Amino acid sequence: MRYEAVDVRDAGALEGVLQRARSELGPVRALIHGAGVLADRLIVDKTLEQFREVWSTKVGGMRALLAGTATDELALMIIFSSSTARFGRKGQVDYAAANEALNKLAQQQQQERPACRVLSINWGPWDGGMVTPGLKQLFAGEGMQLIPLAAGTRYLLQEITASGPVEQVILGSPPPPEDRGPPAKRGRTPTQTGRGLQLAFERRLDIENTPVLRSHVMNGQAVLPAALIIEWLAHGAMHSCPGLKFLGFDDLSIYKGVVLADGAGADLRILAGEPQSSSGQYRIAVELRSGDILHAGAVIVLGSAYESEIPVQEPPIEGSYPFREREYYGNGCLFHGRDLQAILEVSACGVAGIAGRVATAPAPSRWLQQPIRSDWLADPLMLDAAFQMLILWTFHQRGAGSLPATIRSYRQYLRRMPRDEVRVTARIRHQARHSVTAMIEFQDQAGGLLARMEGYVCVGDAKLKEAFLKNLLVLPSQTP
Repeated sequence: MRYEAVDVRDAGALEGVLQRARSELGPVRALIHGAGVLADRLIVDKTLEQFREVWSTKVGGMRALLAGTATDELALMIIFSSSTARFGRKGQVDYAAANEALNKLAQQQQQERPACRVLSINWGPWDGGMVTPGLKQLFAGEGMQLIPLAAGTRYLLQEITASGPVEQVILGSPPPPEDRGPPAKRGRTPTQTGRGLQLAFERRLDIENTPVLRSHVMNGQAVLPAALIIEWLAHGAMHSCPGLKFLGFDDLSIYKGVVLADGAGADLRILAGEPQSSSGQYRIAVELRSGDILHAGAVIVLGSAYESEIPVQEPPIEGSYPFREREYYGNGCLFHGRDLQAILEVSACGVAGIAGRVATAPAPSRWLQQPIRSDWLADPLMLDAAFQMLILWTFHQRGAGSLPATIRSYRQYLRRMPRDEVRVTARIRHQARHSVTAMIEFQDQAGGLLARMEGYVCVGDAKLKEAFLKNLLVLPSQTP
């Protein structure tokens, strides 16, 4: 028995493994291809790189194996395909296409190698392997039973000696007749957090792979924007529910900012709980952590349809703002660099609130070297611009800067924000000694409501201006 780790797509490395196996163990007589990765996303959200990763592991890996064993007299060839190739699944267009390609490669190999037993098994979900706890919940909600490891193994051994067709579809139970959404646990508090959360994904955060951090620097150190924290929490909730829409979130709390001290990176973990059914929507508790530190938490709201917007009929904000021509990005009021300088105009600022025009976010690839999706779930630049406007308001009305702390709720009423600009109106609801609570509305240029944020709480501190002025990244090598 010999084990070796190799990227099955790397034909050169794979050939080296095969040569060592032949020299030590003898001729290659059997080939089993079981490599695979997942990157579940709706087509509109899937990046080309994610598609390539899924496709190349399955199909590119198989072609490399075939090339490496072209001169071997194989007696057995087994390909692990998937029932997704036959029945499809939301978010798995790449996985379905790749596995169906494997089915056809198996048919071709049977014709070219008539003395070889060739099998392409379209497995349903196994109770292990790539089926994470989150996917187990999803399958359970759809009524699909998992294939027990022992039962799947017995079937495979039987088929090796049988003379059935090349392609086989094996399920633990019949496929679901329709998509029933994610599983829902009844009788539990929808907003329960902090317990029973499972790892959704991990992400290395540093200046190189997240260049937008150069535009979000305080006290000489890069800080992860709250708007990107929101985006990644939403991704965590969507991880096992790719067929649903992001509707918004409730009860967001920023416990401790993610600061890259001295330019060092951070290994972030996004954890998600079980989807909880509530009025036709699904609420998923999520957290952002690094090591033992809890940075943020929220309840993400997903569903199959957006809520109907209910415009708030309130008088317009009155009052003039003293700075024009985006002076606020150079006078210490705002610390944001080029990529995050989103406020186009402050049209009004007074005791009741602040209003203006802001830009919307570019493609994720402009900010991140390896974006999770090809488009945003929320619009982080629009959200960050709204937070910036509250900073301007607290400076103007209270003489101190501010940073976001908690948000009671956020709902958006469409999939994608306008590509040009958005009107933002923040209305002050309550003031305390160190905090301000506001309601924020996002509208298109015609006045149509795009999204609403309730219970936005920012915490003010006069010392923040000094931190804001130190908005150039200082790395250890630059320190005298």
